[in-house]
Amino acid sequence: MHPQLKVAVARHTLQLADADDLIDAAHAALDEAIYSYSLGELATQAEPSPSDSDRWFRAAVQELGLRVPGRDECISILIQDAVTRIVEGAEPPASVVERLYADYVGLNYANELRDWAKHQYAIEERRAYTAEPMFHMPLVWPEEPSDLLADIVRHAWEWGRKRWAWVIPPDWRTSAVVGLAAAIREEKAFDRLPILADALQDAGCEDADILDHLCYSRPHVTCCWVVELLLEPRP
Repeated sequence: MHPQLKVAVARHTLQLADADDLIDAAHAALDEAIYSYSLGELATQAEPSPSDSDRWFRAAVQELGLRVPGRDECISILIQDAVTRIVEGAEPPASVVERLYADYVGLNYANELRDWAKHQYAIEERRAYTAEPMFHMPLVWPEEPSDLLADIVRHAWEWGRKRWAWVIPPDWRTSAVVGLAAAIREEKAFDRLPILADALQDAGCEDADILDHLCYSRPHVTCCWVVELLLEPRP
């Protein structure tokens, strides 16, 4: 499943998605030749109402035969997406942590976010002191990345690896896979990630999360977590 569509299904299930979320996911899926009638209608409606967006999205999920995950899995999907954005530099780390808390703490997802509490507290300490409610105050950051931001990235990587077992079996590290991964990292040639997916499949990889991550377009700025794991020294 396209990562953005997967996230939209999770957000929709948890009643966190707005019309823009659903429309953006529809456009992302259509751009990758994932099509259904209702998905096309959702993407082409001029300023659809929330009820229309909801109706078209529900119909598209059925037409595409997408599995709707349960509550706990939805939470896991959304946090994995946030962790991935931090690791790969797709979004400023502080913004991701802020959104995690703004979206999920009010819905009693505290257990899932406990590991991130120290970062949220550190962010709050650096806020501008105003009388505005907590989640509406602007963040004030220095121009250069701070030690806090670096710590958030490091924690995201460690947390993601522990939680989702981001490990690569030795059999997948063929010369073709490793050589291509090294070139992608050196040149930041993230447009070659779908080629890496083909090479991994040839090596026996059937992991849907890994293959979907590589095959479908999504922002990669600093790195790709799959590439980094492929190039880690073997134990």
